[in-house]
Amino acid sequence: MNERDVLLNKLAQGLRPMSEGIEWFDGLGQEEQSEVLLFLRHHCVQARAVTEDAPESIRRAGLRPTHTPAVLISRGRIDEQLGKIAGLTPLDERRKAFRLLIAVLAIATKEACHFRDLAEEFKTAGAQRLGISPDVPEKQQKFAEQYSFDHPLLSDPEGTVSRIFGAHRSWGPLHAKRKTFVIGTNFRLLASIKSEMNMNVHANKALAALRRLATAE
Repeated sequence: MNERDVLLNKLAQGLRPMSEGIEWFDGLGQEEQSEVLLFLRHHCVQARAVTEDAPESIRRAGLRPTHTPAVLISRGRIDEQLGKIAGLTPLDERRKAFRLLIAVLAIATKEACHFRDLAEEFKTAGAQRLGISPDVPEKQQKFAEQYSFDHPLLSDPEGTVSRIFGAHRSWGPLHAKRKTFVIGTNFRLLASIKSEMNMNVHANKALAALRRLATAE
């Protein structure tokens, strides 16, 4: 990744302060700012941002509900609205768009990053983490490299697996719900976790289920 991509990823993961990001963004020319916004929009979609992410993203970005980017993200399909946000031209609106897209990316990637950050805990529990989405392997590989994921990502482009587990979304641009399943070595389903709002709950509850199993044994 180049320096720009590294900075944006660190901003999304909270490893660099937003004030630093705004100062950097303000120092770019209009064309460069547009490229950054389009880059962020692309990665928000790749990270499978959903409509339910909008309220928390607005809050994190420090925007008012009446600000143009906040209004846009609250209306219509999120993939289309993110494109409109990335296309805003007034300087003040581009700055707000930057803050909002960083917030959306942070929320959309938080679930997977939390599983990454708890690698040792899952290893201690004797569990293998797997991610699965409709994305093609090439796209998943790039995503994994970008966020330093150390666990496999599986591709389910036809939605076969998501339908079996009741995680298929039949409407909207995203065809998989945010769900986590804990499966035992005997292939029994030990836990099913669903949340579109609290991203940390997926890994936390999965670990809790594994620890309960270890205690029972």
